[in-house]
Amino acid sequence: MPADPTPIYVIWIITLVIVYLVLLPLITLFLVRAARAARRIEAYAADTLEAARGIRQNLGAAAALKETAELTATLLRQLDELERVTAELARTVRTEAED
Repeated sequence: MPADPTPIYVIWIITLVIVYLVLLPLITLFLVRAARAARRIEAYAADTLEAARGIRQNLGAAAALKETAELTATLLRQLDELERVTAELARTVRTEAED
């Protein structure tokens, strides 16, 4: 150990002052920024969740729309058959009425 420890104490005090005046405010600033970013991320996640719920509801409506289209196609086929049978019946009635 040196005979006069004053230079070591001076260096130590300067280091502590630099840490206190420079590094601690920087660390605090970065922590505050990180906390704000985390809050924004939570808000964005909540918005995304709400949008995802809307998409899910629309997908359910799309499935119902597909089912409706299939039922409509079936109904149209049955109506075509009914029209054919009705036309045939009308021809039969006309033929019998003419006889």
